[in-house]
Order: sequence, then structure tokens, then C-alpha cells
Amino acid sequence: MRTALLCLFAVLLTATVCQSLNPCVCIKISSKIVPVQRTKSYYLQKSGLCDITAAVLTTVKGRTVCADPNKPWVIKAMQFVDDKRRTVSTTASAMSTASEPTVITTAMTWSSVCCLKNNPSINGLHVKHVVDCKVQKAGHCPFDAIIIKTHKGRTLCYDSTADWVTKHVVMKGTDSCEIQKRKPKDKKAGRGGKRGKRKQKQGIGNIN
Repeated sequence: MRTALLCLFAVLLTATVCQSLNPCVCIKISSKIVPVQRTKSYYLQKSGLCDITAAVLTTVKGRTVCADPNKPWVIKAMQFVDDKRRTVSTTASAMSTASEPTVITTAMTWSSVCCLKNNPSINGLHVKHVVDCKVQKAGHCPFDAIIIKTHKGRTLCYDSTADWVTKHVVMKGTDSCEIQKRKPKDKKAGRGGKRGKRKQKQGIGNIN
């Protein structure tokens, strides 16, 4: 009895090991379509060692689907998984080198509020059309810049040494700024003031 149990155990163990070593999971292609967002991982089963070539997809619920790797939806699912793997790899690499300066080479990495290039100096831009300004710092964005916002919703990016910036932008510390709007001189008031002074002088002369 004991010998029979040992033999049965050996047979079951051998079957389990053989099954785990068998790379041919897919015997036929399934007609089931897995939504791209629900694809967790995949690998390709090659024909030759196996009977068929298939993309072995694993869903977020742990289900395995044998799909045709040439189908458009399967290609999208595999690209989706590859993109997630790249993102995880990039994040892990960034965390491991957090103490080192980060160099980002692609414009797609920058925030949507960053200036990716400076506008040429536009001396024709009138200061009355500007409603706000903001300081852009390198690091979170690709380079230092002054961001000018107009009342029409336009966003203009200037180098901090541009003529328009040095003329109209006042820096407040290192990370804020404001627009200097000069009030036009009142010519009439100036004339009136001169006339008033003349009349005052004439009045003083008459009193004396």
C-alpha cells in the first residue's frame, strides 16, 4: 500500500513538472477579443517547438487567451503592454538616479504648461494687451523663460534678456514677476499746471 502511494505521488509530481516545463500553452487560436486596457502581459509562442504560433495574452483577472499575433487588436494589446513596461522601467531608473541631475531629451516629456521654444522679440506687442506674466524655470521645463499672457488668451515665451522683457517685466524674487504698465502723461494737466504757476506768479506780482 505504501509503495503504491509512493508510485502515485511520483507520477503526479512528474506530470506537474512536465506541464510546467511545457512552453506550448496554446493548442488553437481563440476567437475571443480582449479589450486593450485589460491586457496585463503577453508572450509569443513560436511554431516549430509548438504546433502553432500564438500570442499568449494574460488579462488583469489572470485569464489566458491564445490570439493570432497578426490581428490588429492583438498588435495594439501588445503595444499597450510594451508601453507600460517602458513607463515602469523609466520610473524605476529615475528613482534609482534621483540624486543625479535629470536630462530629458524629448519634448513629449515636458509639462503642457512649459514653453518648448522662445518667441522672437516682438517690440510691437503693447503692454496694455498683457494681463499676466510667469517665470519658467529649467528642470521642470526645458529652459528658463518668461511666459507672457495676453487678454486674448495668447501665450508668448521670451528669453529673460529680450528687449521687451527688460523694458516691461519687473522680477519679484527668482520665481515671480509682474508687468510694469506706465501711465501716460496728462499733457493737459501739465499745461494747466504751467498756466497755474504763471497766474500765481502774476498774482503775487500784483499783490506786491
